[in-house]
Amino acid sequence: MGDREILAVEIDDSEFSAFKRKFDEYGAALKTMPAQWAASNTAIITARTAFEKAAADLAKAGSSAGTLAKAAGDAGKIADVAAATWAGMATSGKLFSGHVVHATQHLMRWTKLTAVFSGIIGAGGLFGINRMATSVAEQRHRLLGLV
Repeated sequence: MGDREILAVEIDDSEFSAFKRKFDEYGAALKTMPAQWAASNTAIITARTAFEKAAADLAKAGSSAGTLAKAAGDAGKIADVAAATWAGMATSGKLFSGHVVHATQHLMRWTKLTAVFSGIIGAGGLFGINRMATSVAEQRHRLLGLV
């Protein structure tokens, strides 16, 4: 007996053919993936190197910023000390000038008193010298017998 057809069924395989065509395209694209992944890895390594360099530069800048901030703080402290010193010098200068004025006023009072006493003593001294000269002249006249 030979093979004979018992049942004839028509099958529409157009959808399967479209699927097979897309599957074959996917397979071909999948074969190119290792080269694409290698290119992606190269780009990642390049980006990583650039990022690590940028991170190192930022760390260095952060360290420099910390140093600058500390220096600015120290400069501020020095400025505060200098301001306090200058304020103290200004106060001392005002006090010193006040003391000089006060001492000058006392000296002027003493000068007046000294002048008064010198005048009295000086007048007394001149009076005493005049009196002594008169006395000496009188004695000379007596010795000479002129009186």
